Amino acid sequence: MIPNKPKQFNVRLKINGFVLEDYIVKPQINPYQFQILYSGRLYTHQRLDIFLEGVQLFISKVKPNNFKIKFYGSDRSGLANRLSGYLFEPFAYISHSL
Repeated sequence: MIPNKPKQFNVRLKINGFVLEDYIVKPQINPYQFQILYSGRLYTHQRLDIFLEGVQLFISKVKPNNFKIKFYGSDRSGLANRLSGYLFEPFAYISHSL
């Protein structure tokens, strides 16, 4: 019998402070949410109206309650003006310029 036996510790070794398994994130997919994302600037010479007319047609025919269009990195006021003629404001999100 060994007197004063040291306690057992649960030790996890991290080599160089990084273990890949600790940082793997599994994407959470919501099959009930349909989103279109655009990142970058939209310039005035780009034919955004063709896309917006198609989206307006989709909304009028399908009447989705789980649909979003998200614009990241666009000029907020300029894009808001371009979207103003279309009737899908509750479906659109515009971030501030990056």
